[in-house]
Amino acid sequence: MQFTTIVAALLAAATAVVASPVIEARADDIVFCAEQPYKKSDYTCYPNNNNLLCPIIKGIAYLPCGNRPTGACYDPNSYVCVNGFLCPKTHPNRCGDACYNPGQYRCENGKLRPI
Repeated sequence: MQFTTIVAALLAAATAVVASPVIEARADDIVFCAEQPYKKSDYTCYPNNNNLLCPIIKGIAYLPCGNRPTGACYDPNSYVCVNGFLCPKTHPNRCGDACYNPGQYRCENGKLRPI
């Protein structure tokens, strides 16, 4: 009887040790961005952009440009956000609907003119 009690106690303790970290990791890993559940290790919540969720890809936290539902997330190493529009870093200015490089063009009344 004592042997059975000891074995049962050891099994219960082993189960608790093995199960507890898994349960705690799951509970701590999921958070909410407004009503949207997400993993902090995979996404960043931007409350100032109407709770836009942007991914973290290969260690790079993508940034928001604009607001939900039309907002976009972008890699800050490749793009810039200009007044809610994305432009490549090589053409960081906006004129009308176009992105441009100020070393090649100038913007006059919403139209691009070569330099």
